[in-house]
Amino acid sequence: MNIILFGKPGSGKGTQANILKKEGFTIIATGDLIRREIKKQTPLGITIQEYVQQGLLVPDETVIELLRENMPTTNVLFDGFPRTLHQAQELSKKIPIKKAIFLHTEDEVIIERIKTRITVERDHKTISFQNKQEAEEYISQKGGVIVKRSDETEEVIKQRLETYRINTKPLIEYYKEQGVFASIDGSKSIEEVHTAIKQLIQE
Repeated sequence: MNIILFGKPGSGKGTQANILKKEGFTIIATGDLIRREIKKQTPLGITIQEYVQQGLLVPDETVIELLRENMPTTNVLFDGFPRTLHQAQELSKKIPIKKAIFLHTEDEVIIERIKTRITVERDHKTISFQNKQEAEEYISQKGGVIVKRSDETEEVIKQRLETYRINTKPLIEYYKEQGVFASIDGSKSIEEVHTAIKQLIQE
């Protein structure tokens, strides 16, 4: 079973993906792939960094190329991909999608979450926490470092949300047409959102 988890930046996709990973899903998180490429400072990574720092989406072909190198075919959960209609169409050619789950969250909630969250980087992947104590407990058990992302200032957050509205919102109509769309209230607690996701997967 292959699942897409999508929504605005800060809607909780990464948090839910980390939970589902423990339940047998292979997580494809384009954000992690992009950040890993940036950290390596490859020519591709440097180009990607310019887009990310401005709150803009990385071009479709660049993201698709990253995914081609990291694409299993079963029990996959896509976190942060697709973000455009073109990406969704390209993905549908390569892998069947069972559910496209949208985490609906208002802008005010998103901005507050991103401004206050603590991000930990470990093994070129990032995990978000809503308070420093949780982040420090995680680091003490598993390692990693607290990082400040360049795309988490309020100005960039608002730009990212506007970019989302322009590029990503059409995915809702696309997946409705495909008969696989479902929506969950992303402003609820982590546990409530996870329960709702599991119910959809089990249907």
